[in-house]
Amino acid sequence: MTVAEVARAADVSVNTVFNYFRTKEDLFADRQEFVESLPVEVLRAREKGESAVRAFRRDFVAAVETRGWQYGLQDGADVFAKMVGESPSLLARMREIHQQREEALAEALADELDADADDLAPRLVAAQILTTARLLSDYAVRR
Repeated sequence: MTVAEVARAADVSVNTVFNYFRTKEDLFADRQEFVESLPVEVLRAREKGESAVRAFRRDFVAAVETRGWQYGLQDGADVFAKMVGESPSLLARMREIHQQREEALAEALADELDADADDLAPRLVAAQILTTARLLSDYAVRR
């Protein structure tokens, strides 16, 4: 579908679409700000004494139980995943968003740990947590 077709369906101009979405791919990433900020919110909202890993596990399990869209577990996620998987530009955009989520979480972890700028630990932990969540989500959607 072209941006012109989307604009026609929404009864707006193409320029109006681009006022709200920087690129065509961003039409698929309408919840990008929330998705990017979610890992930092999960980290900051964890219970006293709760590890980052345990907080993410708790959040992910809650999303599984409620079929939460924040991890791509809602009805129709398979259709969305198929469209993304068939489009190199959408796949690249989703990878970019994942990278931005990972960087934000790494920064938040580094702040909490008062880590040096060159400390690799926050980046490794952020990558492990978010890659695990992504792989579990992908598996669930395929099933």
